[in-house]
Amino acid sequence: MAKYTFLKRTGGKVFVNAHHIDIRLPKDYFTLGIARMVGDTLETLGIFRFRVRMTEKGQEKRYILNLPSPITILPQEVFTDKEDGAEAEDAEGVPEQVKVFRMFKGDVFVESESIIRSPKNVEAFANLLHTGHLPKTTYEAVYHQYMQVQLDNKTPLGVPSSTIEGIIAEICRWKRNSGEPFRIGLAKGAKDTDFVMSSLKNMPRLLSTFTGVSFEDIGKSLASGIARKREGRPNRETPMERVMKG
Repeated sequence: MAKYTFLKRTGGKVFVNAHHIDIRLPKDYFTLGIARMVGDTLETLGIFRFRVRMTEKGQEKRYILNLPSPITILPQEVFTDKEDGAEAEDAEGVPEQVKVFRMFKGDVFVESESIIRSPKNVEAFANLLHTGHLPKTTYEAVYHQYMQVQLDNKTPLGVPSSTIEGIIAEICRWKRNSGEPFRIGLAKGAKDTDFVMSSLKNMPRLLSTFTGVSFEDIGKSLASGIARKREGRPNRETPMERVMKG
């Protein structure tokens, strides 16, 4: 982490070596228990997007921190924003609301690079992935992250790798058509980053109108079904539907 010029490592700590750094956390990080504020201090799992400006009027650059360990940050400023560009894309097409935590040159970015091992880190990672909030890198990297967080925290889940691959294959949707898993896009020559992350709870309405209306949010499922019909996207017939049709 200290290889970046905008970070400076001294005495086991990592300091901001730029005009400012903005840590951008989805608001759901707080409802999911991934992050919390304790007074003026932010405590969060070290997996998030952040942006850097080397000078006050310099060009903003974007990065992802992938540290599967809790970190503590004392931001100087806190405000809300919406994601933009590729980071705003999700399977529903709605820009994500984020809380921004800004630090300036000389502030501590990470108190210690040492990993604090805990099964809770694995749980937090799984929550990020299963709710569609894991910062996107590449399709293949998602699987390696899932396996690495178990190894780093010495907490094997005992789940067959094929099961984890199956979950990832459904959560990662093809950017061109969220009704299809990204593996279909790969087979058609899509780039390894041409996918969007979705929540497992969104799967029913993305796959079938019938399963959508029989799940949680009937309103969203009906709207999704109408959009699917208008756009000519496939609607998967479930075994239950075939039984009901006789």
